[in-house]
Amino acid sequence: MKLDHKNYVASDAANAKKYAQQILELLGEAKNVDQKAWSDLVNRAWTLLVEVYGEVSAAGHFLFRNDDPEGRFPSVYTMGRVNNGRPRKGEPGDDAVAPDARGADNGAPSPA
Repeated sequence: MKLDHKNYVASDAANAKKYAQQILELLGEAKNVDQKAWSDLVNRAWTLLVEVYGEVSAAGHFLFRNDDPEGRFPSVYTMGRVNNGRPRKGEPGDDAVAPDARGADNGAPSPA
């Protein structure tokens, strides 16, 4: 980054740390006692989930090493992600019709 004379500013790293701390402090102030308690429980549950799933995933990868272990035990970080973006050109679905645009019969011919 230091070689980028156009975009690099020596104080960027220090400013980023300062702004990050301010953001975290402001987010913490916005929570009431109940929200802080629930946030703490969510963080603890997530930590436990990651630890336990890591062990389960490791065992599963060993047991199913010849039968698509990544498909059976995907990363816990990617399991909950939903692709909300538009399909890119060339991907399936970029010219698809929305199901509700075809009507309640899902495009089936009407009985005559």
